[in-house]
Amino acid sequence: MWRRVQIPSVDDMHRKLLNVNLKPTSEDPLKIAQAANKPKQQKKRVSKRGGKVTNVHMQHLMQDFSDRRR
Repeated sequence: MWRRVQIPSVDDMHRKLLNVNLKPTSEDPLKIAQAANKPKQQKKRVSKRGGKVTNVHMQHLMQDFSDRRR
């Protein structure tokens, strides 16, 4: 019974799956990973602005130490 079943060729199955917008398993996952591995653009860092200190006991929270980086 199994020998009577006709199996389509790999190329034919690939084409049929693409026609119905399905992803064939014969696609190489390494090619897909390389296409998705594009260099990313770095985002600009947002500078932290110092706020207006209205409470003397909270002055230490608003200090800017960005000039002390190496």
